[in-house]
Amino acid sequence: MNSNSKAILFSFLIFLVIFLITLFFLKGVFNLTDGPITGAIAVIIAAIFSPRRIIVKKKSENEV
Repeated sequence: MNSNSKAILFSFLIFLVIFLITLFFLKGVFNLTDGPITGAIAVIIAAIFSPRRIIVKKKSENEV
């Protein structure tokens, strides 16, 4: 597995963890169970706090 694939997988897993924690927090604490609003709020929060991939160009090769 190259470093780009590892970075994509790591980023997705962190996004998923943040999404699930936020979703269960919103459902448990605020009792938001009606409609897709809870999921939309959780997706927005997870997108803001999830890590980003940055490709750094070096003389020898590109690093993620």
